[in-house]
Amino acid sequence: MSHREGDDEILESIIVLWNNKEPKATHINNLNSHQYTFHVLDILKNEFNTYSTSILSASLGLYYQFFSSRNQLISNKNTIDTEVENIVSDFLAIKQLSTSNISYQADNYRSLLLNIGGDLRSVLISMAENILNLRFYNQINNQIKKQSTIDLAKYVYIPLAHRLGFYKLKAGMENLVLSYEHPKEYLSIKNKLKETEEERQKIISEFIEPISQELKEHGLKFKIKGRTKSIFSIYSKMQKQNIPFKKVFDLWAIRIIIDSEAKSEKADCWHTFSVVTNLYKPNLSRMRDWISVPRENGYESLHITVETPDNRWIEVQIRTNRMDDEAENGMASHWRYKSGNKEESYSIDFWLTQVRKALEKENGLLGKKELKAGKFSTELFAFTPNGDLKKLNIGATILDFAFAIHTELGMKCTGAIVNGKNTGIKHHLKNGDQVEILTSKNQKPSLDWLNIVTSSRAKSRIKKAFDEKGKLEAQLGKDILNRRLKNWKLEYNKDLLETLASEFNYKSINNMYQDIYFEKLNILDIKKLLTDEHSSKIEDEEVAKLTFEEEQEQFEYSKEDDNSDILVIDKLDNINYHLAKCCHPIPGDEIFGFVTVSKGITIHRKNCPNAKDLKKRYPYRVIPSLWKQKETKLNFKAEIFIKGIDQTGFISELSSLINNKLGISILNINLNSNGTEFQGKVIVKVYNLEELRTLIQELGGVKNIIEVYRAG
Repeated sequence: MSHREGDDEILESIIVLWNNKEPKATHINNLNSHQYTFHVLDILKNEFNTYSTSILSASLGLYYQFFSSRNQLISNKNTIDTEVENIVSDFLAIKQLSTSNISYQADNYRSLLLNIGGDLRSVLISMAENILNLRFYNQINNQIKKQSTIDLAKYVYIPLAHRLGFYKLKAGMENLVLSYEHPKEYLSIKNKLKETEEERQKIISEFIEPISQELKEHGLKFKIKGRTKSIFSIYSKMQKQNIPFKKVFDLWAIRIIIDSEAKSEKADCWHTFSVVTNLYKPNLSRMRDWISVPRENGYESLHITVETPDNRWIEVQIRTNRMDDEAENGMASHWRYKSGNKEESYSIDFWLTQVRKALEKENGLLGKKELKAGKFSTELFAFTPNGDLKKLNIGATILDFAFAIHTELGMKCTGAIVNGKNTGIKHHLKNGDQVEILTSKNQKPSLDWLNIVTSSRAKSRIKKAFDEKGKLEAQLGKDILNRRLKNWKLEYNKDLLETLASEFNYKSINNMYQDIYFEKLNILDIKKLLTDEHSSKIEDEEVAKLTFEEEQEQFEYSKEDDNSDILVIDKLDNINYHLAKCCHPIPGDEIFGFVTVSKGITIHRKNCPNAKDLKKRYPYRVIPSLWKQKETKLNFKAEIFIKGIDQTGFISELSSLINNKLGISILNINLNSNGTEFQGKVIVKVYNLEELRTLIQELGGVKNIIEVYRAG
C-alpha cells in the first residue's frame, strides 16, 4: 500500500474518532462495527490492492455510517483533505440508494452507481462491503438485508467486478450466491469436481501435450491455458441446456493464444484450428467462427469442441494476443458513453481498464482524471416513489421525468416533490433524486414546454398533442367550408382548395381550415372570391413525365477516385458500381448492370438467382456490362458448396489444399456434420473465374468429397 504526504495526519484523526466510540452491533451476528470495518479494509488492501487514500476513505466512511451522518463531514473539513472528503461523500450517497427492484433495472442501477460514485474508489468500498456481507451471509440477522446482499451481488457488483478484471473475486462471488440460492445443486457439483480433480488435471495435460508439440513443429509462437470451469459456470450451462452434470460438454476449457502479426492473424488462427482438428475429431455443430464475423461487442475467437480418444469433450478457444486482450477488457454496449466532443470519444470500458491497471501498479498512484467517472456520463438516473429507476439526459427537468413515466402524467404535471421538497416543472434533476410527480386535472400543455424538456420523447409527445389539437381544429374548419360551399351550389374539390390557399396566401390547406374555424379567415371573403365574375378560372395542370429514353439521356454516371477501373458499363469506362452479394460475380462471369434507387449500379451474374425476376420487373434498369480484358491484382469473394464423408483431419486437409497447394485465401469455413456426412460452404478469395474453376476441379478430385459446385 503506497503512502501519500499528509496521510499520517488524516489517519491520526480517524483513529481518534474510532477510539472515542464503543463498538456497536451490526446486522451481522458476532461482528461489531469495529470488526466489520477491519474486514472491509482487509478486502480493499489485500484483494483489491488499493492504496492508502482508499483505506482512509473507507475507514472514515464506515465511521459515519455507524456513528454519524453525511452532514457531519462539513465539520471535519479542517481534518481531512478534499480528495478523501469527496470519496467519503460519494460512498455515503451510494449507501442511501434504494435497492428495491434491482433485478429488472440492473443496467440502470449500475450506471447510476458509477455516476454517483464520481470517484471509483467510493464504488470499490461499496463492493468490498458487499463481498463481506456475502461471506458472512448466514450470520446476517435481517432477511431484507440478506435479499439485498444477494441482489446487489448478482445484478451490480459481479458484473462490475468482471468489467474491472477482478475475475477471481467475481468467480468467488458467483459461487457464494449459488451456494445460498441453490445449496443442493452447488454441493452436488462441488463434490463431483472434488472426486475427479486428479483425473481432470491428467486429462488436460495429456490433451495439451500433442497440440503443443505440433504447433511448435509448425513454427507458431503460442501459449496454452487449461482449466476446469467454475461451479457457477457449470451450473449455468446445465440450466441453460437442461442437461445433467455428466453431459456438460465443455467441463474443460483450453485456450490457445497465438503471438501473431496483424496481417496474418486470421490465417494463423485457421492454421491452429487445422492442427487441433487434425489431432482430435471436431463436433462441427458446436463450431463458432467469430473471426470472420465478430460479435456485436467486437469479440473475436474461434471456438470448437473436440473429442478425445477416450470419448471426452473439450472446448478449445483459438485467438491471438490482440483478440485475447480485447476479450478480457470487453466492450459491452450499455457501459459505453460518449463525451460531448465529437472529435474525441471515451468509453467507460477504457476508463475502468486504465483504473484497474493503475490499481495494480506498485506505487498505486492514479491521476484524478483516471479516477473520475463524471466526464463519461451523458445520462442521469432518478427514483420514483416505488423505487423504480428512470434514465434521463443530463439536464433533465421534472417535466422530462413525468413524461418518462407516462404521457398522461406529463400532460397533467404541475411540479414535483424532490427529496421531500416542493419544486416546479423547470427544476433540474440530479443523480439519485427521489421524485414524486404532482398533477392537476385542469393542467394543459403549453408550447413553452418545448423549451423546458430535454428528451426527444417528451418533445414528441408535446408536439403530438398540439398536432392532434390542430387536426381537430382543421377538421372542424373543413366541415364549415364544406357546408357553405353546398349552400352556394359550388363543387368541393382539390382545385378549388388550392385556389383559395393561393389567393389568401396559405402554404398549408390545414392552416387555412384552422383559420376558418377560429374565424380568422372570414367566410364572406371566401364567398366573394368564388362568386366574383372576374375570378380566375381553375385549370388543371399536367405533370411532365420523362420517357425512359429521356431519363436515360439525363442519367449521369459518377466515379469515385478510388474505384477500380475493371468494368465497361453501357459502353462507358470508370463508372461507379458495386458487386451483388447474392451471386458474387468475378472476372470471367457473364454479367449485367442493374440501376438501383439509392446505391448506383449493382453488377449481377447473368445466371444470378435474382436475374430473371429483375429483368422481368425492371427491364428499363438493366444495363449491358462487360469485364475489361486485362489482368487485375484485385481478388473477389466466391462461395463454394461442398458435401462429403466426415472424418478426422478433413478440415486440415481441405485448408492445406486451398491455402498451401493452390495459394487461395480462405475467408470462412462453415460445415455441418450429422456424424457420417458433412455439407456446407467455404468462402474464398480468387482473381477470376478460371482460378475458381481450377479450385472446384481440384476439390472434386479429393477422395472424401461427394459433391462440389459454386454457390449463389
